[in-house]
Amino acid sequence: RYHIEAVIGQGSLGTIYRNLRLLEDDGQIVGLDMPSGGRIYDATTGEHSHAVCISCGRVVDVKLDTATMEQIDIAAKEQTMFQVGYRRTQFFGRCPECVESEPKT
Repeated sequence: RYHIEAVIGQGSLGTIYRNLRLLEDDGQIVGLDMPSGGRIYDATTGEHSHAVCISCGRVVDVKLDTATMEQIDIAAKEQTMFQVGYRRTQFFGRCPECVESEPKT
C-alpha cells in the first residue's frame, strides 16, 4: 500500500483524487472506507469481501463461496424487501500479527 504523497511528491492531490473517483465510477477500482476515516482503493473488482485490522489497518481479501453470498442476499431481501443489486461485506477485527504482539497478562 502506498501513500499518495510519497508517490507523487509535489504533484496535485486534487488531480489524483479526481482520477481515483473516475476509476471507481468506471468500475476499474473499488473504494473502501476505513475505520480511521481514510479511504483505500482496491484494484481487485471481482466478487470478494475484506477483513480489516482495527489495530494496524491491514486489509485482506476474503473470498466466500457463492452459496454463502446467495444466503446473505436472500436474508437481506427477506428482512428488507429490497431487491439486492450488489453488496460490500467487510469484517473488522485484529490481524494475527497484532494479536501476537499484544502484551500477555
